[in-house]
Amino acid sequence: MTPLLRRIGYWLRGRRAADELDEELQFHREMVEQDMRRDGVSAQDYKSALQELVQGRNRPLPEYRVVGAIGPDHQKLFDVEVLVAGEPLARATGPSKKEAEQEAARLALGRLTTDH
Repeated sequence: MTPLLRRIGYWLRGRRAADELDEELQFHREMVEQDMRRDGVSAQDYKSALQELVQGRNRPLPEYRVVGAIGPDHQKLFDVEVLVAGEPLARATGPSKKEAEQEAARLALGRLTTDH
């Protein structure tokens, strides 16, 4: 089982138990923020960083596409893909389109910075 699927499973279990929801979400939010600080990126800035990187390489702007959504409206998980020049770079899941896009951008940045 992939780490992403494992995290999704943990997240869904946390959503079922209302008394654990706040604690679970806060834990994962802190982990993401910690990763962002470690990588030198301010909160919710991965999309901007990706845009700057691809523009610096004279490539078209990233496009974000929702490829799926699961769950009831109040607990929906969005599956988002980021593409550059029509090429899929990364795919991520999140509790909102915005969070899924940010995670996809973070993964794409990791891929582009290790490929070059």
